[in-house]
Amino acid sequence: MNRLAFITTLVLLSLVVTMGLACTGPATAPSPKPAAAPSPVQTAWPKAIRITSPAVGTSANVYAAALAGIVEKNIKVIVTPQPTSGGAEAAQLFAKGEAEMAIANGYALQSVYLGRTGFTKAPDRIRWFTGAYKTVVQFIVRADSGIKTVTDLKGKRCMFDRPADSTYADAYKAVLKAYGMTEKDVTIMPSLGPRESAQALREKTADATMVYSAPPIPEYVEMDRTVPVRLLPIDPDKQAQVLKDVSYNSMVVIKGGTYSGSPNDTPALSMDAPIVVAKGLPDDFVYAALKAVVTNFADLQAAHAMFKTWKPADLAANSLLPFHPAVLKYYKEAGFVTPEIEQKHNEWLKAMGQQN
Repeated sequence: MNRLAFITTLVLLSLVVTMGLACTGPATAPSPKPAAAPSPVQTAWPKAIRITSPAVGTSANVYAAALAGIVEKNIKVIVTPQPTSGGAEAAQLFAKGEAEMAIANGYALQSVYLGRTGFTKAPDRIRWFTGAYKTVVQFIVRADSGIKTVTDLKGKRCMFDRPADSTYADAYKAVLKAYGMTEKDVTIMPSLGPRESAQALREKTADATMVYSAPPIPEYVEMDRTVPVRLLPIDPDKQAQVLKDVSYNSMVVIKGGTYSGSPNDTPALSMDAPIVVAKGLPDDFVYAALKAVVTNFADLQAAHAMFKTWKPADLAANSLLPFHPAVLKYYKEAGFVTPEIEQKHNEWLKAMGQQN
């Protein structure tokens, strides 16, 4: 091989080696893709909210806890139940912005919307979320007490007074009046929570109690196993007079056998007690929360014996306040909104000069 051929060969070999090393060397890492931006809906959602309710042991508190559990499980937003002394306090805390949801009697929630005396006015904050629940006025005594009618309460120690909740005084005064009595004819005592009032009846430190709660009340079911209890009825000839004085109530029947001392049906006062939601919460969040409740309705029904009779459409019925926009949207899509329901919604808004 002559000198020129040798040099040419070396150059070609060098090029081959260089190209081979380039091909077998580490590949250039691709530029990383930018991380996907979080959903604008999700970032606007609250991470946690509170729901105020009446005291632990009431069925309203059970409703709040069951709904909280469904929402938290299905859309991953922490919902903390916050028990209070009663419906009025639950409504007031909500009105003051200390909770994002609340369950309370319809009178207290309407009072927040309308600004009735003694309530914080918050028409731009409070909106209907779910209904179906009715709180029932139960006058409860020991079955062995000899007290069988309201008239028999004369001279008895009655746990009726709850200063933070005017609906208690309204109810017992209206009932006593219908029977020709006043609070001076009985000894008025503080209305305690279900556990404490059941214990007072058990120990005979009180003769009667009045509880706003859907029957059966767990604490009284437990008491009834060893110390039978009885419900006092609102007799048919007294009902019109009672309702005249507490027009925001209606009459219902507590089924016979709910407590062993009352084998027959018992006519009683009742009041709707919805769950409300803050209007300022994002529409998509409220829509998703309501959808979770309806989609998992069986979980709600399983929380209390009374809830088993509910149907999803009941959540939109008897609306005592205007709906949250997302709630109205969902109920319309589900076919729950009748012309009468939507008319009532619009009338509430019109009364307060609101658009939505």
